[in-house]
Amino acid sequence: LKGKVRLTAYGTKNAITDDRGEVVFERVPAGEVVVAAGQPGFVPVSASVTVETQREAYVVLREPEGGRLDVHVVDADGRSVAFARLAVDQPSGAAWADIDQAGVLRLDPYTDHLGRRSLDGLEPGTIRIRASLGALAGEAEAVTLDRRTTNVEIVVRDPRAATK
Repeated sequence: LKGKVRLTAYGTKNAITDDRGEVVFERVPAGEVVVAAGQPGFVPVSASVTVETQREAYVVLREPEGGRLDVHVVDADGRSVAFARLAVDQPSGAAWADIDQAGVLRLDPYTDHLGRRSLDGLEPGTIRIRASLGALAGEAEAVTLDRRTTNVEIVVRDPRAATK
């Protein structure tokens, strides 16, 4: 992994990996430590390692492929909602970025003209996804698994309609 790496052991140390994806932490106290890596566009990964006094410890972190959500946003009558804005909350709280296989970042958060969007590279676990368009809003939760696709439908409603 190339990017930011965090080491948690009696405090937190942060570092950026080199061109080979490697980083060295020096003077780490003996005991159990957690090494974690992640940044937007990467599926967060962590591992525990026991550090012994005056010995080197090696950890290899391999980024999971992540899961995929095929999202469909509909209104209360089941009609597709075009160009709804999506927001994604991952289990770790890490920001999600829509990066395709070629490494290109998609900047817009919207569904297409059919109310659909595929979200790739999501960390495994329970994902909360919110959709909105004007006054319409809705949310859903879905469980993503590494290298699996999960379908999720979000029903958006006008919250003002319930108070009338």
